[in-house]
Parts: sequence; C-alpha cells; structure tokens
Amino acid sequence: MKKGLILLTATLIIGGVWLTGCTSNEPPVIDSLTADTLVTQGKMVAITCTATDADEDDLIYIWEATGGDFEDPTDESEIVWEAPYEAGSFTITCNVTDDEEEDQVSSSITITVAADYFPRDIGYKWFYLDDFINGLGNDDTLHFDAEIVGVETVDED
Repeated sequence: MKKGLILLTATLIIGGVWLTGCTSNEPPVIDSLTADTLVTQGKMVAITCTATDADEDDLIYIWEATGGDFEDPTDESEIVWEAPYEAGSFTITCNVTDDEEEDQVSSSITITVAADYFPRDIGYKWFYLDDFINGLGNDDTLHFDAEIVGVETVDED
C-alpha cells in the first residue's frame, strides 16, 4: 500500500510538471519582408518585416544593412532606410527574436540603387533600357519621371 501511494504521488508530480512546466518556446516566423527593390540614390525606402510568434510572445527586431543608413527607430517591424549615394546592390536583413530570446530567425532582401543617369537635352524624359537589374527582361524599359528644366554649360577655354 505504501509503495502504491509513493508511486501515485510520483506520477502526479511528474504529470503536473509535464502539464505546466515543460512547455517549449516556439521561435518566431518571418512571413514576409517587403520593400521597393529598385530605387534612386538617396531615396528613403520603407521596409516592412511581417513576423508572427505561435506563443504570442513580444517580438524584437534587429536590422542590418550592407550600405545606406536607417532612420530611427530601428527596433520596429517597419523601418525607413536611406539609400546610399552610390549605385549597387545592398542587402537589408531583418533579424527577429521573441522576448524569450532563445531562437533568432532572419530574412534578407536585396535593393538595387540605380546609377545616376542624366538626360542630355531640356524637355526629354529620362529612361533607359535595363539589362543588368534582376527581375527585368531585355524588353522592359525603366522610366523615371524626371525632366530637365535648365542646362549650364562650361567653357573649357
């Protein structure tokens, strides 16, 4: 009888710990990372990281970039990135963890900053055929709504 009581007590303790104290923390999941992926130099770009947590824990966002600058605050799910004044491709990474800080997940997006092209004559619209930017085919034309309003010439004499 005494052995049965000890076994019952041990079973209840183990069962209670299992039901209440052994819950595992699920890591967050990044559902999407969105932004304009082709921008001009110096442009302010809104970037949104949509993440969820099965445990409904508070999420912590940490952003990284291979160039350009972030506007404050940088610990939110949506941030503003200022494109650098140089052409190239830049990787923006969003790292997300929950307030348990056990697991971190990451997602990255590449943003291409276009070169600084200028049309030659007043009144012409600026456009160029893009063969080097990913996602556009050879028949796609990239248009910018820019118009020259004046030209200054330099006498080289």
